[in-house]
Order: sequence, then structure tokens, then C-alpha cells
Amino acid sequence: MKERLARFFDEKDDPNEPVYDPVDFGAMLLVTLTAIGALFWLLWTLFVFEGRVGNAAALVLTAVGVALLYRAYRDAENAARRP
Repeated sequence: MKERLARFFDEKDDPNEPVYDPVDFGAMLLVTLTAIGALFWLLWTLFVFEGRVGNAAALVLTAVGVALLYRAYRDAENAARRP
């Protein structure tokens, strides 16, 4: 069994076979995952917000605004308590 495995890994590569560069493979994988993610995001936006991306952006901006106002209120309240 060991000899079979050793022969399998010691064989010379066929010069007629294509050679794959690991960087090219990684770039292809990254581009593919990015394209799938973009497609998922676009379809999610289409189905959830019925194509109205403006509503999603308004929701996010409102949430950020409320969080900033709460933080400012809390900081002012803490500053007022300090002697």
C-alpha cells in the first residue's frame, strides 16, 4: 500500500496537461464569491424592498442617526453628573 501511494505522488506530470496557477485559482474563487454575493444582495433587495433601495438606505441612516443622538444624550447626561 505504501509503495502504491509513493508511486502515485512521485509520478511525473504530463506535459500536455494544463497547469493551474494558485494565484489564478484564488482570484477566480474571489471573483466568483463576490459575484454570488452581489447577486444575492440584489435579489434580496428586489424581493424584500420590492426594488426600492432608497427605503433600505433611509432605514439604515435613521438607525445611525438615532444611535448618534442617544450617544450624545448619554454623554451629556454623564457630563452633567460629574462634579
